[in-house]
Amino acid sequence: MDNVRRRVYEIIEVAREDDKASFWYDMLMLLTIVVSILPLAFKKRYWIFQYTDEVTTTLFIVDYLLRLWTADFKLNDRSAAAFFRYPFTPWAIIDLVSILPTLAYLHVKLRMFRVFRLFRTLRVLRIFKALRYSKSMTIIMTVIRNSKEALGAVCMLAVMYILVSALVIFNVEGKSFDTFFEAVYWATVSLTTVGYGDIYPVTTAGRVITMVSSLFGIAIVALPAGIITAGYMEELVEMRDEKMRKALRKAERMADQDTAEQGGSVKTIRVVAAVIRDKERIFATARGYGEYKGGWEFPGGKIEAGETPQEALVREIREELDTEIIVGDLIDTIEFDYPAFHLSMDCFWARIKKGSLTLKEAEEARWLTAETIDSVDWLPADRGLLEKIKEELR
Repeated sequence: MDNVRRRVYEIIEVAREDDKASFWYDMLMLLTIVVSILPLAFKKRYWIFQYTDEVTTTLFIVDYLLRLWTADFKLNDRSAAAFFRYPFTPWAIIDLVSILPTLAYLHVKLRMFRVFRLFRTLRVLRIFKALRYSKSMTIIMTVIRNSKEALGAVCMLAVMYILVSALVIFNVEGKSFDTFFEAVYWATVSLTTVGYGDIYPVTTAGRVITMVSSLFGIAIVALPAGIITAGYMEELVEMRDEKMRKALRKAERMADQDTAEQGGSVKTIRVVAAVIRDKERIFATARGYGEYKGGWEFPGGKIEAGETPQEALVREIREELDTEIIVGDLIDTIEFDYPAFHLSMDCFWARIKKGSLTLKEAEEARWLTAETIDSVDWLPADRGLLEKIKEELR
């Protein structure tokens, strides 16, 4: 059953390049979103909208239930708590709010939901569902999240600009602005435009202040655009570099396999692994590629030239799990002979600094305790760590 739920999760999430089923599911949901908001463009309610509402809302409900059914994979938490946490996540709230306004049309007995007819325009929130299927919007959201400190500072600067401009113009143009709120309104609409013409200064001093204020407003509006553009370009470069690193790792694995098949000397590969700990549980992943696909391991990877083991581990976890970690003490160095190579693996304790452990290469992940750590099929090299980890967790 877990394998079925895992496959459902892969399909309903944003498609990978090689997953056709997921791609067509994304296209179906995008079409459903577009069809569902079409009635908002008409003042008259045509008979066909009754049926499109029923069909699209049914699809949204099915989509919501499938996401709830696979919530433990989405949140990387295999406990029952994941199913209770998921409805309160931002995307789940958007999904639910986009469904409720139409429920009154699906069944006459759902009278309690008729109140949502008063909020018919809430269905426009369905457009936000489309954002999850747009890679560009996903990148922009990541950029905004990573630049939240800088953007927050710009927002504070904009608020200060509005208040200062409002105070100055309110005292200079007393006859044009009856209340301070009118001055705040004028300063706000003048931040991004030249105003609407309903309130404006009439004295020379007021007009000079308006010109100076407009120049500062242009600068303030330009700041967040520059921050987001720079972050967007950095994210694109990072994605390109990540693809190149994946291709390089794949080529290296193929080269190692060819060497073994040709009877060459055994090659030693130095790697690092992170035992990411959260109180009395540790994080493990199932490998998503190669000969040992499906085997469980501690996340990590190769040490590149010029890197310390700790630096390599931070980089690998960032690339594989989109998460920043703090590397702790060395647990052990595992020496293990695989058929094609000798593995030397430095294993460190680690804890999460920032991120949500998003799987980019692994096919599955679990949080394990001392009691459940033996419930998965570990790769041979990683088994050498289990006893030490159990002792520490107990």
